[in-house]
Amino acid sequence: MGGIRKEREDYIPVSGPANRNQRILAKQAILGLLQKGGQTSREIAEHFGLSEESVNILVKELIKAGYVKKYGIKSPLFGLKDSWKSS
Repeated sequence: MGGIRKEREDYIPVSGPANRNQRILAKQAILGLLQKGGQTSREIAEHFGLSEESVNILVKELIKAGYVKKYGIKSPLFGLKDSWKSS
């Protein structure tokens, strides 16, 4: 007999996609970390125990929403958009 699959909403599952609430909470956590300074996607992934691929997807959504800015190309840093000085 199959049961109902329950997921906690305060983490991103290792297997399978995150639901809407998990994505919102993860993006809020990333923004909180970026308030402390610029981070690479690898540093963010290690901090939260997520895959770098998941972090890249979430950060791209934050960039598109206008909250985060990418700085650099080879090993890019991500930071809050308002915290970066215009060059």
